[in-house]
Amino acid sequence: MNTSQYLSLFLQETRDNCAGLNQKLVALEKQPHDTELITEIMRLSHSCKGAAATMGFNKTAEFCHAMEDVFDAVRAGGLRVTPSVIDACLQGVDALEESLAKIEKEGTEITEFPSLATLTTIL
Repeated sequence: MNTSQYLSLFLQETRDNCAGLNQKLVALEKQPHDTELITEIMRLSHSCKGAAATMGFNKTAEFCHAMEDVFDAVRAGGLRVTPSVIDACLQGVDALEESLAKIEKEGTEITEFPSLATLTTIL
């Protein structure tokens, strides 16, 4: 499937979702038990994951899936929102934005999300 015609839409929507993730993560740091924020972070992560996978950006999708899993664990009560969880996610969103810039400029995603290892370790 040729996805090039959807690239600009993918980039814009994912950038919008990154902005939302940053905003919600900062808010969650101040209100770590806010279930609406947790659900919204999961939804934004899920949207980024699906879009990246559809476009064939598998490393980006893998990172977004890990962040979604972290907040699924938080929602289920198996994981607490801590400053280290928020920091890892914020660093990951920064890397996601770097990946989007690389995709736009070069057509390829970044191959390493440093916070991915941290997120998978948290689980």
